[in-house]
Amino acid sequence: MSEVKKLYRSRSGRVFGGVCSGLAAYLGVDSLLIRLAAVALAFVNGIGLVVYLVMWIVVPDEEAQNLEGEASVRANLNDIGAQARRLGESLRSSIGNGQRSAIIGGILVLLGIFFLVNQFAPYLLHMQSALPILLIAIGGIMLVLYTRRR
Repeated sequence: MSEVKKLYRSRSGRVFGGVCSGLAAYLGVDSLLIRLAAVALAFVNGIGLVVYLVMWIVVPDEEAQNLEGEASVRANLNDIGAQARRLGESLRSSIGNGQRSAIIGGILVLLGIFFLVNQFAPYLLHMQSALPILLIAIGGIMLVLYTRRR
């Protein structure tokens, strides 16, 4: 009799929550393909991010497969919180106070410019093109700040 396959979030190939690597193991494909599909879906009105987050909450962790229902969801939410804390700590340790202020200030200026342009000339920025423009601008600022630090 064949073994029943179970969907779980992987611990071994994890980048964030292990959703993509767990789904790849379940489907028997390379996790890079699943990650590329998730990123592509993220640019479709954020659907990939929503699906990833929902799966992170609902799909049990590889080590906690024996938990069911509410206990599994609670464990997954605790895992999301722990990952967010680790990410925040690593950002705090890698970016100095002055750089952090510059990055936050740059983001706020960009958001202000975006909303101002959207207020006075809404035809210039449609929401479908606004997110990529914002991501490019934030990424550019971060790269400039990184290269200046070196």
